[in-house]
Amino acid sequence: MSSGGVFALGLVISRLASIALLPAYTRFLTPADYGVMTILDLVQEVLRLALGSAFLASAGRLHFDSESEDRRARVWWVALLAVTGLTILVTAPLALLSPMMARLSFGPDFQGGAGLFSLMLVSLCFGLPELLLQAHLRTIKRASLLVGLSLARLAANATLNISLLYFLRLGVAAVLWGNLITAIVFLAVHLGIFVKVRGRVRVDLGLLPQIAHFGGPMIGVALISLAMHQIDRYFLVNYVSLTEVGLYSFAYAIGQGINSLVLYPFGQVWAVTVFDIARMRQSRRVFAEVFSAFVRGLTLVILAASLAAGPAVELLATPAYARAADFVPIIALAYLFFSLDDHFRVPALLQKRTSSMLPVYALTLGLNVALNAILVPRWGAAGAAWATVFTFIGFSCFGLVRYRRIERIDYPLADALMVVGSAVAAFIAFEVVFRNSGFAAHAAGGIVIWAGLAAVYSIRPLRAWRQLEGSALAS
Repeated sequence: MSSGGVFALGLVISRLASIALLPAYTRFLTPADYGVMTILDLVQEVLRLALGSAFLASAGRLHFDSESEDRRARVWWVALLAVTGLTILVTAPLALLSPMMARLSFGPDFQGGAGLFSLMLVSLCFGLPELLLQAHLRTIKRASLLVGLSLARLAANATLNISLLYFLRLGVAAVLWGNLITAIVFLAVHLGIFVKVRGRVRVDLGLLPQIAHFGGPMIGVALISLAMHQIDRYFLVNYVSLTEVGLYSFAYAIGQGINSLVLYPFGQVWAVTVFDIARMRQSRRVFAEVFSAFVRGLTLVILAASLAAGPAVELLATPAYARAADFVPIIALAYLFFSLDDHFRVPALLQKRTSSMLPVYALTLGLNVALNAILVPRWGAAGAAWATVFTFIGFSCFGLVRYRRIERIDYPLADALMVVGSAVAAFIAFEVVFRNSGFAAHAAGGIVIWAGLAAVYSIRPLRAWRQLEGSALAS
């Protein structure tokens, strides 16, 4: 199996396991607890992106630009030392402000918030350097090793979290302590492997300007992207309750998690593969056909998740979370549109024009704020879900227009719209006909609809694959 295939398989297994663990967490965490975890995750993600996104993006790019292993070693050592030092420099004073952060996030009556914030910050100090070392293994295509470590990490983290939840009844703190212990152990493991591959510490401060040039714009992109994903929580906290935030976040975890079975593995492999495709003689055609196959595959995943949303929530959570099932198909659809940007932004990455991404993200953030301000006060979590759909449609459209000015790749857009439209129509028809039917009829109807569309969607990718293979043999 190719390294890309191993990456994808490992990441799919990891995402499936994460979803499978939701029943354990929802048995010990109330919807309000889940809302608290959501806010802590949001703060941690803001810091992770602000402190690490430039280094994660630049190290991989400079690796491919380097012609010697000595220079590559210097690139990775500088990135590792810089991201570690910056993380400690920023999180140390923030830990002193944990009581204030807790009051602002959870309200003055919430107990123990400062301790939760401190645990989250310490975990970030170990987790962010580990992310860079994972990126190193991915870049040098040590797929089996990285996947093995990732699965071992997942198993250790899940075991710790569930044990602390079950035996010590620590609630949210159990998850944070489990995350911290896991991050410490696996950072040590990754660091040992890194030293074995790259040797002694090598510092080349002359690389920092190059890292800043390529990665600097990525910080703004990453932070605005996070705001696009999470600004709806701010509106929900102000207009509804922590319980409603928890229900919406649980639905978001399923909808986004189902998409991640395709998006995350694809994104990790794509970040490396896109540069290999660019060297091909028919690169533009390959990009277009990858886009077409991607849309079809992700649409089928989303349709399956939407058809099974109700039973899935019943299986994964207690009855207190039942209303979350209504939001899953909407959120899943939103992420389909969001994922198109991975393809549309290719010209900006290849031409090192990452600054061109900032206006796209900034414009989308403005659209997202406006939509949430209008929809959330009226329809609560449902309004937030639909605001996400329309935001990500705008995001992809803005990006397509912007990046085509750098280089035009003729993606089969009309065909993709027909694929998505037919899946939406099929889901609506299914809801009308089978929503109140028994389990057997519900399952049979869903399987027939999904299988029929899968057969139709497979025609173009198979034909394109044969044509590309024929062209390669002819040349």
